[in-house]
Amino acid sequence: MKIIVYADMLFLINFIINIIILKITSIFAKTNPTLLRLIFAASLGAIYALFMFYPNLKLLYIFPAKITISALMVIITNPKSHFWRLCKLCAVFYLVSFTFAGILLSLIYFTNFARDASPIISNGIFYFDISLKNLIVTSVISYLLIKIASAIFSRNKMLGIRTLQIIIGERKCILNALSDTGNLLTDPLSNRPVIIAEKSGIEALFPDGVPDCELHGSFKGNFRIIPYSSLGNSSGIMAGFVPDKIIIDGYETDNVIIGISNNVLSATNEYNALFNPNILNTGRS
Repeated sequence: MKIIVYADMLFLINFIINIIILKITSIFAKTNPTLLRLIFAASLGAIYALFMFYPNLKLLYIFPAKITISALMVIITNPKSHFWRLCKLCAVFYLVSFTFAGILLSLIYFTNFARDASPIISNGIFYFDISLKNLIVTSVISYLLIKIASAIFSRNKMLGIRTLQIIIGERKCILNALSDTGNLLTDPLSNRPVIIAEKSGIEALFPDGVPDCELHGSFKGNFRIIPYSSLGNSSGIMAGFVPDKIIIDGYETDNVIIGISNNVLSATNEYNALFNPNILNTGRS
């Protein structure tokens, strides 16, 4: 049976698919491209798809050309990103694209979903002529599955003991920090999250001695009094300070407070600091 492909429908379907994939990519990569950039990038991809039925243009569909077009789409939506950031965005873009295509093929194979879709292979490109409704269904399922997988991966990645560097000026200390979702302590003035560190672990930052609640003058404005309460213990206050920055396994931020604990945090000395893993979502790598 001869299959007729209309150029306008081919462009429209690919344009919509590209918009959906780019938007899902931006959600997971936490970027915010403008609508105009999304339209421009999606149009580039859709125009590229129009040439798939021209045998004389096979060079446009070799591997380097495909990589170039997809990279250009990502660059258009995120023009100010540095090289390694763009590499990460491309990886997310391909993850979403492959998931989208895999879910579509799975639905066609296991169900009557898009049973009227006509597969076409041209210039090495596999193409399905599917309806807008099926595109939307595939997009929703793809988003939910990637979201679930991303949440599981992020949770596993964040759990455990991490290397924490606390930096003040030219001084720094390195601690073993336990990822603790139960650490919800925040500074009441700035609402910054508090990383709890053993006093003995941060002595390198203060050659004249680690200040406490009675010696706050030595902090020169960077001192904090942090009220706290814990299960099975009475409420109290702890001394804290604002570091220049902290680094947790490559994630860097200055939006934290370090709370000073006079108690040993681990009976086995496996770690000497506690942090909430949500801090990693606000840092920069």
